[in-house]
Formats: sequence, structure tokens, C-alpha cells
Amino acid sequence: MFNLLKKSSKKKVQPIGSVTALGHRAGQTDSRLPPFILEEMEPGHPLVDGPHYHDVLGTLHQILRPEWYLEIGTRTGTSLERCLGNFVAIDPEFRLKKYTLGKMEKGHFFQQTSDAFFDSGFLTKNEIKPTLGFLDGMHLSEFLLRDFINFEKHAGPDAVAVLHDCLPLNAAMEDRDTDPADVRMWTGDVWKTLVVLQDLRPDLNISVLDAYPTGLVVVQNLDAENTALQAGYDAFVEKYEKLSLSEFGVETYFNRFEVLSSYKFIEGLASKASQPKTERI
Repeated sequence: MFNLLKKSSKKKVQPIGSVTALGHRAGQTDSRLPPFILEEMEPGHPLVDGPHYHDVLGTLHQILRPEWYLEIGTRTGTSLERCLGNFVAIDPEFRLKKYTLGKMEKGHFFQQTSDAFFDSGFLTKNEIKPTLGFLDGMHLSEFLLRDFINFEKHAGPDAVAVLHDCLPLNAAMEDRDTDPADVRMWTGDVWKTLVVLQDLRPDLNISVLDAYPTGLVVVQNLDAENTALQAGYDAFVEKYEKLSLSEFGVETYFNRFEVLSSYKFIEGLASKASQPKTERI
């Protein structure tokens, strides 16, 4: 089982192997953020002070226990190490410095773009239907939207998609043209993907979590037969590609959703997962 601690004595926000009750949304009042976070956070942007996103992702693995996990944007393998079962990992340039296979039975690495991977038909040919996906590839909204469309199309029953970096701290962080080398963190403009999911897919269950440092978006109730996003893709790119968050409206964007406590979300998910399917609502 996963470990839900009441609080942490650690001051630095690092993966610690558990989802702790940290951050003001989970009832904690002491500041645990590195000073630069508060210094770089611009007005109107929410404080993202929950557990490290690697710990939240790891806990999702423990609760959901997917037979197949799909990850886009693996790079060093740090996030992939949270996987407890079979996996498909995709990245155009792996740098697996920290990754070990552990007890996993089957794993597939594809050093290519996610578009090329899905075009290959590998999942269909091998009858693989992932039920947990972490989509953290190219940090541009149209790329993430294509990754979501493709994941949903191939996902198994009750699949969950997890999106990263939809809670930028400032304008430079989300600018499409920012050189990642010039900023401490670069989310790109993937926040727009959350907007289009809300607008075109009201059937989805979308939870925006306070996972440090730039949030996680957990998407449930996927529907492989729904083609609304494919139909609206070109119009989305035309409308949003050059639009900045300041032009869209910082307040307008962050008022579209509530940033939830990762700790409380995990508690609820674990409780639901422990119930027989006939009792779940």
C-alpha cells in the first residue's frame, strides 16, 4: 500500500517515496518551498505547494496497478522508475542515468517521437491497451493534444491519463519561444491543452492537482470512440498556437478550475479503488 504521512520534516521539495499531507490545500501552514518559487511566481498564478509530482505519480501506480503503462517523455527514467508493471516508454533522446528494470516483466523503449510511435501501430499489433499514461513529451500544446488523442484511442477500460506542467508560475515559463536553457523551469504552453479538453470534452473527469512544481492533471472517463478532439484539432491550433497566457487572461485561465490537494485526491482515489466495482459511483 501507499504511505500517507501526516506531515514531512523535509524542507526541500524532493521525491520522498510517499504522498504527504503537504501544502495549504491539505491543511498545512508551514512553508516548504524553495525561495525561488515564491520569487518567480507572478500575480494571479496559484501556489503549487503539494507533494513532488514523482511521488504523486508513484502513488497512482500503487493504487491503479496498471498491467500496461505508457510514458511519453521518459528521458532519464526517473519517472519511469515508479512503474510497477509492464511499460512502453517513448522519448526521442533517452538519457537513462537513473533507471533500473527492477521486477518488471516486460518493457519497451522507443527512441523516437510520440507521433512516429503511434503511427507505427505497435500497440495495436501487440494487443497492448495501457490503462495509465503519463504524457510529458514536447512542451507545446499541439503535441500534448495529439499525445492525448492517441493515448485515449489505444487505452484500455477505466484508463487514466496524467498531464504535466499545466500550472506555470510566470509568463516566461509558458512562452513557446523561451529557450529552456534560459529559465529554471519551462512548461511551454501545454496549459492550452487543458483548455481544449474542458471545452470540447465535457464528458471527461478532469482533476488539477497541486503536485510540485507545476501541477498534474489527472483525466478519467476516457472514451476511445470519441472523436471531438480530432475534429477540433485544426481549429484549436489556428486559434491558440500564437496566443500567450497573458493574452488569454491569467485570471480567466486559473478561474476555469480548482487546484486540488494531491493528498486529498489520492485519499479519495484509494478509497474508491478499494470498493467493489458494483459499489463505485
